Amino acid sequence: MREAATARMQEHWALRELIGYIRSWSATARYTKQNGVDPAAVLEQGLEHEWGDPTSARKITWPLSLRIGVNPRSWFRSSLQQVILAPMSIEPLARFRGRIECRSDGCGPLGLILSGYTEGRPRELVHLAFAGMAPEDFPQFLESPTVERLDTESYAIASAARRWTVNARAAHLHREVAAAFFEAVPARPIRWTQRLFWRMVLALAATAAGRRLLRKMRGA
Repeated sequence: MREAATARMQEHWALRELIGYIRSWSATARYTKQNGVDPAAVLEQGLEHEWGDPTSARKITWPLSLRIGVNPRSWFRSSLQQVILAPMSIEPLARFRGRIECRSDGCGPLGLILSGYTEGRPRELVHLAFAGMAPEDFPQFLESPTVERLDTESYAIASAARRWTVNARAAHLHREVAAAFFEAVPARPIRWTQRLFWRMVLALAATAAGRRLLRKMRGA
């Protein structure tokens, strides 16, 4: 077995940009819905003291790691063959099916996020995020929109008889493949002690006294 080369991504963001990015995660939205607490806001409060000037840009680094498994009976093999053998062609960035949610964030680096299901992968929830501002008249919901790339920094979103142009430095397409993935590679159970530990950390981070305690423990 060969050791894989290390991989990482880097950006320079202010504090609000980092928090806006974390708030765009589907896991953040699920946690907020289930617990009634925005973990991104809790994290922002915890980072304010360490960050200093919140408008100053700091280098953000993501170490990238992969957990890969193969199951010949799963859809992964057929999907991989389609990717490798399919001829190159120009296709829309995404064709959504049914009603999708549109979230606008004027503070974070991802100004517009479309969330819904696509025609080609109806089992996978898709999040398409744009590194640019949403048009002023953009609605909160769309019906079966199609997204196309116009050039390197502009995208067209069409739904019914309406059409919008989004100016963005980049577009990030994220598919939630967890359900299908763990059909092929079963998830390792998480011990109850680990769950309890992180619940306690989040509870402490939600209060000023708790954050002081965490900083003291971190410096110990």
